[in-house]
Amino acid sequence: MLTITIDTTKYTITSEPTIEQWMSLMKYEFEEEQHWPHIIKAITGIPLDIIAQFTHEQTKLAVIMIATGVSSRKPMDIVDFNALTFGHWIDIEYYLSMGLEKSMRLILDRLDAQTDSAQEALWIIEKYTAWRENIYKQYSGLFSIEDPDTKELEANAPKQTPTQIAKAWYNILVDLSGESVLHIEAVTKLGIKEALNFMANRKERELAKQQQQREQKQRQKTNGIQRSSR
Repeated sequence: MLTITIDTTKYTITSEPTIEQWMSLMKYEFEEEQHWPHIIKAITGIPLDIIAQFTHEQTKLAVIMIATGVSSRKPMDIVDFNALTFGHWIDIEYYLSMGLEKSMRLILDRLDAQTDSAQEALWIIEKYTAWRENIYKQYSGLFSIEDPDTKELEANAPKQTPTQIAKAWYNILVDLSGESVLHIEAVTKLGIKEALNFMANRKERELAKQQQQREQKQRQKTNGIQRSSR
């Protein structure tokens, strides 16, 4: 905690931002000095005309303290991510696409995490995203494009919008529900791996079927060539 005195008035700057303070900070660049007064105001509420009276060293010290607080993490109790439902997964995928500066509270709600501390919130979200990344690796065959010629195009493709991501996952829900609106809720209540295992198994069977069809066509083509050469 830093205390700065201006004309006998003391202003306290904390290094433990709230979630709302953190979200308001994300519009600013800490490396840009012209943003420093706005960064301090976002954390303290001190009017800009008062911040203008800070010395350069006071301003710099305040921003360093705030930056330290933003980069710090505090552990907290978390749910077992493996116990989350497929509906939780889909919701969080959508919220992550929105950006944490807009969706942090929504993600915490889906993770059943009660906190006002940005340091705790970021800690749990980073734990979740690490777990999520591992899930994507485990199911790489399900989520990756099979054609190697499209990998470069996929890497350079524009990032999907939240609306596009929401639509894609809703299409998956509709598909898994047998295109019955009455069954969509039941699908959202499945375990994450339960749903992904089903999807992965089905994709493997579809790929195997496609491979058999290609082989059959190749055999038919080969037989046709052999007959015509006689």
